Amino acid sequence: MQAIPGHQTQYQILNPGTGKAIAKGDTATVHATGVVKESGKKFWSTKDPGQSPFSYQAGVGKVITGWDQGCLGMQVGEERKLVIPANEGYGSGGFPAWGIPPGATLEFTLECLQAVAAISSVLGWLDLEKPMGNLMEMAIFGYGHGDIYYIYILSIYIYIISHIYIICIVYITLFFKLYYIILNYIM
Repeated sequence: MQAIPGHQTQYQILNPGTGKAIAKGDTATVHATGVVKESGKKFWSTKDPGQSPFSYQAGVGKVITGWDQGCLGMQVGEERKLVIPANEGYGSGGFPAWGIPPGATLEFTLECLQAVAAISSVLGWLDLEKPMGNLMEMAIFGYGHGDIYYIYILSIYIYIISHIYIICIVYITLFFKLYYIILNYIM
């Protein structure tokens, strides 16, 4: 087991990956199985019937500290075991809804399925060849990150696209009106 630098959480790579590594701000999708170390009781698994892979924004405090820091650097395809002490997990309160007692050490087995890069360059998202697709991507990946900047950029983008649309409608309307006037003048 290796310690996460600056933290008490430890990790062990069970199967190495070959894909993109999870970086701070990335949207990571993982399969996860969580067990209370002291009792060996499983409290959660995305592989259980009715469950699905878990997605979150990595390295920015959206999940417990041990998980958040323990997944950074994990590659797509990698399977990793995390041992998370209580102070970097659910602490002295535990998480009763999941059967995690106060002060419990947690063990997670994680498999990285996907790591989608954070929106580092807004211009990369403003592809005019597929404006609606990019609006959907911005809506899905841009919101929920706690950064008003992306919402601002999205609103500017919508403003520009809507004005381009209006200008096109105006020109098409003027063209047909002019065409109608010319046709009536000739006849």
